[in-house]
Amino acid sequence: MEINELSRLAMEVRKLYDENQKSNGCKDWDVLINATGMVGDVGDLMKYLMAYQGYRTGDNIKEKVSHELCDVLWSLLVIAHKLDIDISTEFPKQMQGLKDRIDQNQTKITNH
Repeated sequence: MEINELSRLAMEVRKLYDENQKSNGCKDWDVLINATGMVGDVGDLMKYLMAYQGYRTGDNIKEKVSHELCDVLWSLLVIAHKLDIDISTEFPKQMQGLKDRIDQNQTKITNH
């Protein structure tokens, strides 16, 4: 599945959550609250990664890591959408910038 399809699917799910929130008398989640939720997911991811690496115990750890990775990606896609950031164009630009920086550092190392 391409990133634009993932983003579309993420927003479909976000819309379902928003509808559920409204029906329960709660406000829609804005960017800040989505980011706050993501922080919780990152915390859970870290605990499961610790278990995956043998620092904690647990069952079905790979499945739980996979779940939390998807939760974090979902949050990132929703936040990008809400901020009108096109990840499909921004991500490649950022990766190219990192590659260029690495290439420059390699050149500096070999020239010394």
